[in-house]
Parts: sequence; C-alpha cells; structure tokens
Amino acid sequence: MRRRTKYMLAGALVTVVVLIFLIGVFKDSKDNNWKGKSHFDSKVFGNERSNSNNNNKGNDKRRNGHNGEDSVEELVHRVDSLIKQTKEKREKLKSLDGELDELQAMAKQAAASREQSEKAKDQSNPVNSNTNVNHNTNNGNKNSDNSEVVAAVVVVACNRPSVSRALELLIKYRPSASKFPIVVSQDCGDKKTADVIAGFANQGVDHMEQPDLSEPEAAPQFRGYAKIARHYGWMLKQVFDVKQYEAVIIVEDDLDVAPDFFEYFEAGKKLLQTDDTLWCVSAWNDNGKKGYVEDPKKLYRSDFFGGLGWMLTRKLWVEELSSKWPSNFWDDWMREHEQRQGRACIRPEISRTSTFGRVGVSRGQFFDQYLKYIQLADSNIKFSEEDLSYLLKDNYDLEFLQEVYTAPLVSATGAVHSASPIVRVEYTSPDHFRRIAKEFGIMDDLKDNIPRTAYFGVVSFRKNNKKIHLAPVRPWKGYE
Repeated sequence: MRRRTKYMLAGALVTVVVLIFLIGVFKDSKDNNWKGKSHFDSKVFGNERSNSNNNNKGNDKRRNGHNGEDSVEELVHRVDSLIKQTKEKREKLKSLDGELDELQAMAKQAAASREQSEKAKDQSNPVNSNTNVNHNTNNGNKNSDNSEVVAAVVVVACNRPSVSRALELLIKYRPSASKFPIVVSQDCGDKKTADVIAGFANQGVDHMEQPDLSEPEAAPQFRGYAKIARHYGWMLKQVFDVKQYEAVIIVEDDLDVAPDFFEYFEAGKKLLQTDDTLWCVSAWNDNGKKGYVEDPKKLYRSDFFGGLGWMLTRKLWVEELSSKWPSNFWDDWMREHEQRQGRACIRPEISRTSTFGRVGVSRGQFFDQYLKYIQLADSNIKFSEEDLSYLLKDNYDLEFLQEVYTAPLVSATGAVHSASPIVRVEYTSPDHFRRIAKEFGIMDDLKDNIPRTAYFGVVSFRKNNKKIHLAPVRPWKGYE
C-alpha cells in the first residue's frame, strides 16, 4: 500500500512539472499585445501577481526579462546570509560547549572531592569506646537530659574582665536558656575575671576552669598559642565527653554578637545534620568590612575555616578531632587538608560576630587593618524560617560556578566601572591573587593554599554596589 501511494505521488509530481513547462511554452508563443490578461510572474521566487498595463511593452519586457534574475540574486544573497549566520551560531555553540565542559569538569572534581572525603571518613579510626568517657554519639543529649538543647554556647575566656560585655549580649539575644545554655571555659586562673563570670551564675551561666596552668613545652614566642590549643582541647572534652552536648557554638571573650546570632546557628545546625560535605558553621566573614557587604540574608559555602564564632558537632569531635588534637596553632591546624577533607563551612555575607579585642596573644595581627572594620549585622533574620536548601552541595556548586564563570571578565581596575552588576576578575597563582587582593583591599593571606572565604578558589565580595568574584583561571587544579 505504501509503495502504491509513493508511485501515485511521483506520477502526480511529474504531471505538474510537465504542465508548468507547457504553460511556459504557450506563454512565450503568445502575442505581446494579448489583452484582458494579467502577466504571470514566476511564483517560485515569491513574486506577486502583476496588474500592470499590458500595453506598456517596456514594463512587460522588464518583468519578463529581468525580474526572475533579480529574484535569483536575492535568493542567493539570502542563502549566503543564512550560511554566515549558521556559521556564527555554530561557533557560539562551540564556545558554549567548551564552557559547559569546563563547568562539568569542575562539578566532577567537586564530586570526586566529596567521594574522597567520605572514603577518608569511613577509613578513619574512631576514638576507643572503652575509655572512661562516654563517647556514644547516638542520642547523647537524652543521656544528659539535653533533649531541648540546640547547641551550648561556650565562651572561651582567660584574663579579660570585659568578658561581661560578651555575656551580656549573648543573654540579651538568647531566645531560650534551655535551647542555648551558656558555658564559660576559663584559662589563666585570673581571679578578677573569674569574679566577673561568677556574677552571671544567677542567669544560668555555667563556669568551668581549666586546671592545667603549667608552662607548655614550646618555644617562648609560641607558648601563648600552645596554652590556647591546650585550653581548647580540654574545653571540647568537657562539653562533648562530659556534658554530652550534641553541638556547641564557640565564641571568644572579645566578641559581640548580632541580634539574629542564635537564629543563624539554629538554621546552620540543620544544614550540618543534612549535608555531610559540611563540617562547620561560622558567623564570621574575613572580608566583611563595611562597603564590602550588602545582603544580610545571603549565605555562602566556604573551603576556609573562619572561626570567630563557629559551630561543630559532637560527632566530628568524637570520630575525628579528639584523638589528634594539636598542641599548638589549633586554628591553622583546622584549616589543613587532613582535617578539612574536602568539606566546607557555611559563612554569612554580613558577619554575625565582631571583635573588640585588639590586645591578645596574636598582638593585634590584622586588627587595625581589617578586623576592627568588620561590619556586624544589625538585622533580625528568621533563618529558621528561610529556605536554605540552596546551600546544600548538590544545589549550590553548579549554580555558583555558572554565576562566576559566565560573569563578564574584567581587570581589577575595570571591575568597579563595569556596567554589569556581577563581574569576574581572574588570578593565575597565589602571588597573583595576593597582588589583586591588595588592590581591592581584601585579606590577601592564604592558609594551606586556601584564600580566606574561598570556595573552589573563588573569593566573592562586593564593592561599589557590584558583586566581584576573584576567581582562578580555568581549568582549576585545586589548592596546590
């Protein structure tokens, strides 16, 4: 049946072609003064039916002799134009394919990093469960009647009576004492500071004192850092192993907190529990100076451990950190690949803490240049009611990389003058990053080759009402 139909259609087509040919021959044989009939122009090239006066033989000649040629030239021109447009579109598609391949390669690298992190976690040796301290991570809060606790807030203190300022703000903004118990862990044995802390006992503040006040074995210039590392290790054992809290928020005694500090961390804990590619939540943005931030709701993933108000879980402490806690420089140790294992922290665009302590063991390093200018959020965002699923790795990475690498590429000097609200400035090496960072006025140091606040090597900030991504050139080889 199909074959018969095919033959019938072919026959009909041949008939039409023959008729067209005969009509052409017939027309050519007619007298040019044929009256009452309009001239028939070829419809092959889309000419309209003509109603011109048949007595005008010159016009008839032009129509019969040249209109078809003009139409052919026009058609050729249109075909050439279409070919040119097709080539241009193919080149554009080829370019887009290249960009897509690079983004997919980055996504694969992220997935490989995640797989490596999970594999390392599976192969890690948990702390021996036969020790005297109960290391059970399942339902630990129930064992200690902490079922209502979101996280304990641990204030790390030494010899600053001004710890009262930090405690007053924490108590002022705390929504519930049962959800956020406050514990002050004091080192140094300073009586004046201890008396100030004791004055908050009637407001439910728990005070514990680090018993080992001996001089640690370290070079004289590093003993202060060694004492801090020892104190942190002891404090974490107390809150996780003894008091059995499931999560803690650690703040230093020289930090102010934002009104929505507790909302931020309550929502952050849910992210930690949901996404195992996260290992901490930080209240701090190292590049959060006034003029460099704008959106109080905006949160980011970061490969850099920020500290200065941060949350970790008991599970992380028990299964990974407790057995290898360092004797010195604990914060830089947390930033090493061996601890981070490809995982990220959550950070805000506008910090939920700010520091007022210029004098300390670090002797004001970065304070006068950066830290004292950090903007503290004055907002009261209900983060627990916000949809923060965009921060989960599977949702975040590709969208983030697409925003970065589809943004217009500009120079450092041209970034603030660009018409685009989002721009990209690229660096080729750590030294190149430092030079550009100094031009922008952001922090230029790296820890374990990770720039502060970076994610996939990209440092994002705002300046002159523009969002600027300081990004590594592609393909990115990681933090080498």
